[in-house]
Amino acid sequence: MAAAATPGPAAAAWIKHPFDFLKRLFKFALLMAMTFHLSSGGASRRDRARLRLLEAGLRVFGEKGPRGATVREIARAAGQNVAAISYYFGNKQKFYLAVIEAVVGEIRARLGDVLGQIELLRRSGEGSPAQARALLQAFLREVYLRMLSRNEATAIGQLIVREQLNPTAGFELLYTRGFRELHEALCFLVGLVLGRDPREREVIVRTHLLMGQVYFFAMAREGILRRLGWKHLEGAKARWVAGLIEEHVRVLLDGLASRQSVGEPAASPAKSPVPNPSPAPSIIP
Repeated sequence: MAAAATPGPAAAAWIKHPFDFLKRLFKFALLMAMTFHLSSGGASRRDRARLRLLEAGLRVFGEKGPRGATVREIARAAGQNVAAISYYFGNKQKFYLAVIEAVVGEIRARLGDVLGQIELLRRSGEGSPAQARALLQAFLREVYLRMLSRNEATAIGQLIVREQLNPTAGFELLYTRGFRELHEALCFLVGLVLGRDPREREVIVRTHLLMGQVYFFAMAREGILRRLGWKHLEGAKARWVAGLIEEHVRVLLDGLASRQSVGEPAASPAKSPVPNPSPAPSIIP
């Protein structure tokens, strides 16, 4: 298995089209309409309206949260009447959950190729620490390049950060259908590099620390732009930052692996003031 693939044409497409998942849903609906000889005009209007509402909902909910946003301003931003939200989604709460589901689908689609490589490595049972490290570098690099560096994807980051800080019913969807699986996949890689059980508390926390160096670009985007005197994080700037991310991951993991290879003790749970959490469910059998 190759250690880590570089972004190909598909990755470039993600960078150009930040809402491609929603657009693919729309195209799929049109294809189904044509396949089953439904009224293409009616299907087109319906799906276009839903897509516009979801995209507007993502922007407005990302800016104001589900409590601050109103269906009236979302409908206006989408060029639809207020009744359209009730017609297509039922009510504001169901509409917000539909937006969350679309975000989860977008994230999974953008990172699907790297996640697929991680799953193949896990199922092979023959992965090496070097392969695991390369895939972890690739994953965090692509999270940054395909999502966090993009101006167009700011609304996704805003929505996720809001749910982390002030969880609503939408957080359950984000966690169970998105975050948990991603986190467990990365824990598998970190555990493989360190020769540790991926379900151990220390591995879970170290994985979270590694992820944090990337996700902080969503939480403190304006701060780093001001510090660097930049207007954006895209293009050559994004590639430069992605290279630093890969270097950080390599140095951190190599240092931790080296400590363990010479028998240096890991962080002691006994010294932590925080009680051990319940064993975390894992995708790792």
